[in-house]
Amino acid sequence: MDIALTVAEPKAAFDEFIGHEADVLMSVRELSTTELSTAQSHGLGRLDRARQARILALDALVPVVDVASGRATIEMSTLTKAFAGTSDLFNVVTAQSLAGQMEGFEDRFMSPFGLSIGPDANTVDDIDTLLTDLGASPNRLALVPYGQTGTTQPLALSGPCGLQSQPAFLSLKTEDYPLTFPMFLYLPQRNRHPQVEAFLDWMRSPSAQLVIRRAGFVDLAAVPIPLADQGDRLAAAITSAGREIPLGELQRMIRVLSPQVRMSSTFRFEPGSTRLDGQSRSNVMQLAQSVRDGRFGAKRLMFVGFSDGRGPAEANRDLSAARAEAVRRAVEAALGGNIPANVTLDVEAFGEALPMACDDTIWGQQTNRRVELWVGDLP
Repeated sequence: MDIALTVAEPKAAFDEFIGHEADVLMSVRELSTTELSTAQSHGLGRLDRARQARILALDALVPVVDVASGRATIEMSTLTKAFAGTSDLFNVVTAQSLAGQMEGFEDRFMSPFGLSIGPDANTVDDIDTLLTDLGASPNRLALVPYGQTGTTQPLALSGPCGLQSQPAFLSLKTEDYPLTFPMFLYLPQRNRHPQVEAFLDWMRSPSAQLVIRRAGFVDLAAVPIPLADQGDRLAAAITSAGREIPLGELQRMIRVLSPQVRMSSTFRFEPGSTRLDGQSRSNVMQLAQSVRDGRFGAKRLMFVGFSDGRGPAEANRDLSAARAEAVRRAVEAALGGNIPANVTLDVEAFGEALPMACDDTIWGQQTNRRVELWVGDLP
């Protein structure tokens, strides 16, 4: 069996795929609604289903400047205005080789506000040229992949409330860093060669995850995050707690979570929807497979819901509980209802009690609306 790999611009790659000239489409962004509809009309099936849209790895776009600039943070609004060409603070530079990633950035963080990447952006051919160009001025700003920041100064994303999000390994794994982007493998709805199936199965193995990490991406293997390692999150919870989040509720949260360990798998929903997003649908499938494989024997899996801070605290707690229950049902459905006798699936919710980002921004609200997976021993 001969295997050919073709690298192409996003539109050209998609056209080859819907023309049945490729068995798999790898995309650095999620396909748009229009693209999904087009693919279905060409007989490729529903590419937004978990079995046809698999996550290969996680990457992120990181805002970077020259180290001589003296900057350490940037607000998301400043970042989007800079790339729209409406900011006097920065001159942006982009690379043609990052066209797909920049399309994803534009779709998720600019288009909802009527913004688009400005025509005056300085575009170079590749990342190496971009990084060299960045040093030409302390006011140059770029977005580069997580593993290719080089000797630049990565900037943390900040919000008006003071909370910051660092582009770090764990924050990408949990998708707590807003500019995290899954890398998708889209599969047509047809029988595939056995070697293609074998390759797809291997992609979920520990050896494949090691290859992904060595390539500079964030792998999908879930890792434990003990409560003791989450001091910054707890400090933010205490600092940001309003009148509707009393000390007793924070103490209840610590009592519930402290005997357990957070896993890096996090579940989020599509904006304005009760449907899990693409990465979360993949997380459900992976978690179900881990349960079937016996990796959580004699364990209690708790899906813990959190919300943004808009609206009454009690209503937010109810909403976060409903989301946690939706994830539990999704995992149960992925297991075919066959939950091992030595595993329990429970839910808990704390509403707005543990914010990850500022609620006065849309991206911050989306970051705070999440369901976390916590694991503990069965009594």
